[in-house]
Amino acid sequence: MHRPLAQSAINRKAAQIHLLKRFSETKNYQEGMCGAPVRNRSATIPAVNWPLYAVAALSVAFRFLARSDWAKGAGYWWDDWSILVALCLITAGSSITTEMAHLGLGKDMWTLEPSHISDILFYFWIDEFLYIATLSITKISILCLYLRIFPSTVSNRFRIATFILMAISIIYAVVLEFIILFSCEPIDYFWHMWDGEHEGSCLNTNAEIFAGAGVNIAIDIVILVLPIPKLLGLEVSFTKKIGICLTFLVGGFSIICSIVRLQYLVQWGNTTNPTWDYTQVAIWSSVEGAATIICACMPQMAGPVKRFYGRTVSKVSSAGTKKYGISGSSGSHALELSRRDEPPSKSNAIAKTVSVSATYDGRSQRATSEEELVGRSEVGWPTTVGYTHDYQKQWSP
Repeated sequence: MHRPLAQSAINRKAAQIHLLKRFSETKNYQEGMCGAPVRNRSATIPAVNWPLYAVAALSVAFRFLARSDWAKGAGYWWDDWSILVALCLITAGSSITTEMAHLGLGKDMWTLEPSHISDILFYFWIDEFLYIATLSITKISILCLYLRIFPSTVSNRFRIATFILMAISIIYAVVLEFIILFSCEPIDYFWHMWDGEHEGSCLNTNAEIFAGAGVNIAIDIVILVLPIPKLLGLEVSFTKKIGICLTFLVGGFSIICSIVRLQYLVQWGNTTNPTWDYTQVAIWSSVEGAATIICACMPQMAGPVKRFYGRTVSKVSSAGTKKYGISGSSGSHALELSRRDEPPSKSNAIAKTVSVSATYDGRSQRATSEEELVGRSEVGWPTTVGYTHDYQKQWSP
């Protein structure tokens, strides 16, 4: 794949960088003697990286808290465990990126020790694996969330489309990981080609970059728009429809990050100063990875936030229970009655309490925060799903 076409360009690049290596000591000496400024953006990398990572970690922690038994959540499923795996991967990626900054990423390569240059390129190679894995697993988490919100009773076609997208995401990740693994022959030529002292060949870097990024952006767009028709079909006010759609579409920010990162990747593919030019790639990789995880947790956080500020769709008050003789237990959902719902009292009435319970698909009698966001009864669930109520019936003997 493009090895003969790319080899001459790679050889020219290697020759140019080889000259930089030979004159690096002279360059350092001249800058020290003449007082020339030394460019250094290394501190910017962890300054951007770790705050975003902290927000992503807090988002995942809040998500797991909202789903816990302590918070009367619905429990954990594959969407939760997969996002936890993505957080572990981005933790490793953030640590590697920080180590690259300590080695000299963000500085001109001729100001660095030769061994540090090779180490930075090696870590970059490892970081690409983690980057692809993080984004792909986050996609799977979002798709699992769709399966959780919209069961087969709502739309089999929607679920089939979701499974197809999940398969495409997995295949894309596996293929791209193999391309990165064998992009150079021998493999270690990837981080040694810069010195001009090693022999090898590599794939066409720009073709690899455009193909990988193009497919990634296309998958992201399809995943974002997939649930929109279902969300627009909800029997709620137009304002609420827009709010729900925006909660899901906030993931569009990760697409913007992918596009920005692509521009810097193309620049890096033609660079003769990788330790300087890769700085923006590292920064935007961190931004995209963290933003993707944060956006994937937004729907789960919407319901608990609404409850926290007292804007739940329905509530049960102890006063209502006493007045109307109706009790409800639904975890994060509740039942709200108005005074006009109270049946007229009769002095000779006989009261009988009937307990009715309903569950769906063997799931807990608790509502997930996403289901609270879209409203179960609005997307095809029976109104009593997930509830346990006592209905009081009155009649005259």
